[in-house]
Amino acid sequence: MTSPCGHAAIPFPFPMPPPLTVPPEFAELRAGCPVARVAFPTGYEGWLVSSYEHVRTVLTDPRFSRAAINRPGAPVLRPIIPGSQSLQKKDGADHARLRRVLAPAFSPAAARRLRPFIARTAGSLLDDMVAAGPPADLVGAYARPLAMSVVCRVVGVPDSDHRCLDDVSSRLLGLSFDSADEIRRARAQIDAHMARLLDAKRAAPGQDVLSDLVRVHDEDGRVTGPELLDAGWSLVLAGRGPLAISIANGVLRLLRHPDQLDLLRARPDLLPGAAEELLRINPFAVGNSLLRIAREEVRLGDVTVAAGQAVIPAIMSANRDESVFPEPDTFDIRRTPNPHLAFGKGYRYCPGAHLARLQFTIALRILLTRLPRLELACDERDITLRNDRALFAPAELPVSW
Repeated sequence: MTSPCGHAAIPFPFPMPPPLTVPPEFAELRAGCPVARVAFPTGYEGWLVSSYEHVRTVLTDPRFSRAAINRPGAPVLRPIIPGSQSLQKKDGADHARLRRVLAPAFSPAAARRLRPFIARTAGSLLDDMVAAGPPADLVGAYARPLAMSVVCRVVGVPDSDHRCLDDVSSRLLGLSFDSADEIRRARAQIDAHMARLLDAKRAAPGQDVLSDLVRVHDEDGRVTGPELLDAGWSLVLAGRGPLAISIANGVLRLLRHPDQLDLLRARPDLLPGAAEELLRINPFAVGNSLLRIAREEVRLGDVTVAAGQAVIPAIMSANRDESVFPEPDTFDIRRTPNPHLAFGKGYRYCPGAHLARLQFTIALRILLTRLPRLELACDERDITLRNDRALFAPAELPVSW
């Protein structure tokens, strides 16, 4: 891009970079065009926001709507699941109402109560991995099943349903769809599955999110029928993908920086800060989950965003902004302060952030303690990313110990 603020829209998403690498286009845009016009694979256009200041504005300003992406003809980065009533697709009072219902299940106290389960599950997965012997795929043997087990425990999905929801989640997480038809088929499959699960919760409630949602829906109607149907699978989707990716990318980053890994082994008290730095520096998705639609005309830097236009806040770029993070490309587990935006900002701040942090730190602690000689079992150049452009994560991570 020789002229990032020229009139022609830049194709987006950018080409997939090597593992743990942020596309270089973001640094160029931050320097010369922090609000850039981009063209999506769907044929729509929008604005890509790359600086920390402007990303934070888009995340916190209620004039940028999430609910509006459900409107017919709304500009989107990829085909979306039509009519979604999940928390992520709510604005204003509707968002606050549904968030209040879900809040107790994701409170710090609720997260702490899950600590023994998380540790036990992580230990059991490592037992199986060690018993099978090296090499092992850390993604398939540890990161993904741990993430799936924990989120399903919180939501109330029985063990027998994990594989089905894991398969559908994999299909829904990427940008690999050629048409909206595949998304509709996946939506119909998961809706039918979730409807059966909700009926089971109504007949025999448990201590989980789905049981709570069914009770609220039946007793006072604070949760609508469509919201009830969407809540379970959207929470599974949101909880399963990010944690698995964080573990895989986090381990790969630590193995790439043995000085930082040695420091962390010598100073386990640095683990919480190390987790925050990994969340900051490791790339993640820039997709529909971040996209907003301007409710009205909004001035953003030197750009006037018209009502109805799409805006994508690139959190992975904001987390490398030189004006906020000194030496932003340097991985430093002692970095402080670290005001990264990995969990968002403002009233949409990730409700599961407490649980995500807890899972991530436990997963790293148990892995590094149990396998002190953990190392890659392949050349790093042979690691491939997932075959989509929304998730910057290894498809597999071969390790030995």
